[in-house]
Amino acid sequence: MRSNESWFDKVMRWGQVNLKEDDPLTLDVDFWKRYWQRTKIHGVTINAGVGVAYYPTKIPLHRKAKFLGERDVFGELVAAARQLGLRVLARLDPN
Repeated sequence: MRSNESWFDKVMRWGQVNLKEDDPLTLDVDFWKRYWQRTKIHGVTINAGVGVAYYPTKIPLHRKAKFLGERDVFGELVAAARQLGLRVLARLDPN
């Protein structure tokens, strides 16, 4: 690849994780990390929120996922992806 290419020009294989509101109860971040390694993706799109947040938030009228508790599910997934050198896009659901 050319050295002047942007990061998005270098990412050819994407993965995506769509979270649902009860996922914080059982989400296994290590499972996703192994899956990403096995599938040899270069980047991952992770559901961050909008209807509900999958991270601790203090934004007015932006409620946390019902079962989030003290977790930062989005942050945990982002940290795992970065450990693998993956590019991360936060998906914002307009619902």
